[in-house]
Amino acid sequence: MTDEQIKQNAEVYVTKVTESLIEKRPAYIRAYNAYISGAHSRDDEVEMLKNQIEELSEQLKMNAENIQKLRNPWISVGDRLPEEDPDDKGYSVEVIGLFPDGCVSKCFCSLDEDIWFIEGILIDRPTHWMPIPKV
Repeated sequence: MTDEQIKQNAEVYVTKVTESLIEKRPAYIRAYNAYISGAHSRDDEVEMLKNQIEELSEQLKMNAENIQKLRNPWISVGDRLPEEDPDDKGYSVEVIGLFPDGCVSKCFCSLDEDIWFIEGILIDRPTHWMPIPKV
């Protein structure tokens, strides 16, 4: 993924988060107005605001994680292996591998044995991989 694509994806994500927060704004205004008018007790209002803050905090945490994924598309082989190739059961789809010596190459693996290949030739295990970007 190019820097420009990462930037565009991040901008789209930030826009979606902003829109989500704007959609929730009327609820916050209603809660505030209810508090001012005395329709709810202070404890109810505090609890409602506390829940809303927790919800927003969770959304921000998820958004931060997704933005980090956009910035760094490499996935550790220790964290997870690539998806299975639907046409070749037991083997992964072809991915881009990052090897300990810094080399980068297209490769795939046997999902049962965690053995890696480049064009059918057995190779050392990469440290990280990423999906091949779609053109």
